[in-house]
Amino acid sequence: MSSIVKSQFQIELPNHKAASYRLVSIIIALLNIAGFAAFFFRETNASKQMLVAIGAIVSIVGFAIYLTKNKTGILRFFGIEVLFIVDAIIWFIYGNLWLGLFLMVVAVFAYYSSKKPAVQFNVEGIIYPSFPQKHFSWTEVDFALIKDGILTIELTNNHIYQFTLDTKVADAINEAEFNLFCKNQKRQSLV
Repeated sequence: MSSIVKSQFQIELPNHKAASYRLVSIIIALLNIAGFAAFFFRETNASKQMLVAIGAIVSIVGFAIYLTKNKTGILRFFGIEVLFIVDAIIWFIYGNLWLGLFLMVVAVFAYYSSKKPAVQFNVEGIIYPSFPQKHFSWTEVDFALIKDGILTIELTNNHIYQFTLDTKVADAINEAEFNLFCKNQKRQSLV
């Protein structure tokens, strides 16, 4: 009887900073709404006043959609970074390039912070989800294993990466199969 052996694993890591990133995103979105409102009352040009009014309305609606998504789980496709990009375009059209540029940068950070980090294990090595991604060949790895829901990766240079996996993630992984895969990859790298 032959069994199918997996040739790669992807293990989702816990993101303990997600709540902080979400709070910062909410604060920036609220400040952006306040900025549009302030420019609306300050602006004397009717067309520019209409533009910032549209920006305020888009921001309020987008923010409401974002909050709804977080509370109910519906509209999963909508991330706060979409709102920041639309607002940045409105600020560019208005003529406030610095604020538009700032929101574009914030959108990029919001996008990367909302992604769930995952370590990938394959026959070439390990891809660690840092910025930029780190690639470790199996010759650089001393060992990698999961024991009791704790993922440990020790490198030959004595760097250790250790994560307590979420219960759902840990339960979905066959520890013995994963550990055997890593052990075999390490053994093959020494040949």
